[in-house]
Amino acid sequence: FRLLLPLLVLTLAACTPLTVETPPPAPQVMRVSYPPTLRPWVEPLHECARQTPEIALVTEEAWRAAPDFEAADLTLWFGEPPQGFAGAAYPLGTDEIVLLAGDALRSGPVTAARLQAIYTGAESNLQPWTYPKGSDLRAIFDAVVLAGADPSPDTLIAPDPAAMLDALTADPRAVGYLPASWLTADVQPAATDPALQDALTQPVLALTAAEPQGGLRDFLACLQGTERP
Repeated sequence: FRLLLPLLVLTLAACTPLTVETPPPAPQVMRVSYPPTLRPWVEPLHECARQTPEIALVTEEAWRAAPDFEAADLTLWFGEPPQGFAGAAYPLGTDEIVLLAGDALRSGPVTAARLQAIYTGAESNLQPWTYPKGSDLRAIFDAVVLAGADPSPDTLIAPDPAAMLDALTADPRAVGYLPASWLTADVQPAATDPALQDALTQPVLALTAAEPQGGLRDFLACLQGTERP
């Protein structure tokens, strides 16, 4: 019996069918590009990636004059799509460019004409700040406020909204702007007149080369339903 027992075990093992588990498909790499302007919108990207297990999220922060769909499958965009854009655009919400300044601009709603005087040097008792050429924030602000005029050579440059916020809170003479999504509880923007406020409120879009399919479609649907920053 002791000799037959191992043989019996081997026989039974040979008769037991093997269970082969199919490995889950490899996740689809999802490359998303966004400008520094929309850094507060990155957390919803990661939240939707957690809810869409079939994708693996890769993000890149960069100023871009136009979406580069060779480098990214989806581009977060602030403002209207660039001229000549032939892809698909999906609204995610809006953000507003708000004005930060010291007590000199606290007396009443600021108009576009007053801002233009500050940024062209006609009103020289304040220190204007802007962003590098090519940034979406500067392009929108220049179109709305400067309307083709050149900023004063004395205008200082902040590389991104984080640096702008630091500069504006450190100097009571400084005047600058950044998206409302960057504001903290202890920073209050200056009041602007309704027409200027409307012009500085811009859409936040998700741009793709074509209509999204599969995981990208599910990811985009999640983004459109996620709480805004």
